[in-house]
Parts: sequence; C-alpha cells; structure tokens
Amino acid sequence: MTPRAPSPDGASVATGRSVVVRVPATSANLGPGFDSFGLALGIVDELRVVSTAAAGVRIAVSGEGVGKVPLDESHLVVRALRAGLDRAGAAQPGLDLSCVNAVPHGRGLGSSAAAVVGGLLAARGLLDDPGPLDDGTVLELATAFEGHPDNAAAALLGGFTVSWSESGAGTGAGPGSGSGGAEGARAVTVPLHPDVRAVVCVPEGELATATARAMLPVEVPHADAAFTAGRAGLLVHALAHRPDLLVTATEERLHQ
Repeated sequence: MTPRAPSPDGASVATGRSVVVRVPATSANLGPGFDSFGLALGIVDELRVVSTAAAGVRIAVSGEGVGKVPLDESHLVVRALRAGLDRAGAAQPGLDLSCVNAVPHGRGLGSSAAAVVGGLLAARGLLDDPGPLDDGTVLELATAFEGHPDNAAAALLGGFTVSWSESGAGTGAGPGSGSGGAEGARAVTVPLHPDVRAVVCVPEGELATATARAMLPVEVPHADAAFTAGRAGLLVHALAHRPDLLVTATEERLHQ
C-alpha cells in the first residue's frame, strides 16, 4: 500500500505521486478589457511535482527565471500548491519540483499567473480526490494571489476569457496583493474567430505589475468610462465574429 499524508477530514496525497502540469502565457487587460479580458498564448511553462515523505522542498529551474526565482518554500509555485492543499484539507507532503520555464518574467505575459495556476493544478493532481479543487475554486484561489482574475482565468481555461467579480469588490495591485473580490471571481470562455492570430512582442526590459499599476489615475471621467465600456462590448464581438473591427475595438481610455 502506498503511504498517504493523513488529514483529519479525509483529503490525502499519495507519497511518490508524480504530476506534470503545462500552463500557458497570457495577455490580459486586452484593449478596453481592463482586469477582465484575457487571452492564452502558445508559450508554455511545464512543471513536474513529486510528493515525498521527506519534509521540505527541492526545486530545479531551467529557462526563464534561473538565478532569480527563490529555490525554497517562498517559490510562487510552491506557495500556490500548498495553498491548494490547505483548501482541500490535505496534510502537506515534501515536494520535488522541476520547472521548465518559457514564459518571460516581468514582460506582461502572465508569468506569475502561470506559476500560481500551475501550482494549484499540481495540488489538484496530487490529491486522491481532486473534487475540492474544481476550476471555480482554483480561479478563486488564483485571484486571491494575483489580485485580479484576468490572467489567471486565461491560464486556467485557455482561449479568450471574460472574467469578473460577483462581489463587486475592487481588485488588488498585483501578485500576492489579494483581492476583496476573490471569492466571487468568475470567468467564461468566448470562442475566437478562426482568423484571429496572436503576435507577441516581448520587450527587453522588465516591469513589475505593481509598478505599472501605480501609474494609473485614481479617477477617470465618465466620458472615458462610457467610451471604454462600449469598446469592451465591441471587442468581444470582434474577437468572436468580426476581426475586421479589432483596431477600433481595442481603443480605450483607462490604462493604455
């Protein structure tokens, strides 16, 4: 019999279980869809996690982030994975984590969302019963880490996603900031028109999300909000049905 990490409410993780998770880069804040529209891209991080009987973590990283990301319990994948196991009520096993990173860091391509979603999905894969970490719960937990659901929704569900908060609470300022609306985070996917293709332009310099968001004005005029709301509706239509309208539909006055 394979030993399992005990839990008072029955959730358990089999020692020696191996999980492989592949998570895409994402582009969010698409045009007028600030903190709500996200798009999964064809750049993928791959994570391999093995639960162990020994305490602690062992981490190997290749590709993006080598020499920069921590190799201990503060690693974002590990933090997210353990948060997922906590939500499921499972005891915490030791972890062997291998990360092959292709998503650029600090370039607006959702590297933190990929790490968080990857860790949560790895936690789901380690559980004997994955039910406690369904997609809705994963999105909720990822939003609590990210402060907003747009990148996380696209990383989790793939394709073009529209996300929102049913609580109506404001969003946070970036990774780890938390969000009052995390418990109400929701998302849906919208089919893309087959002619839509994404081209990614990766800047040379890095820019932290919190730094970028600090540049935003606290208030915007009603006219700018109305303009952006109209364009947001048009962008969904353009991506799904009328790509010829994309240039007009991506205009906005809140953050670009």
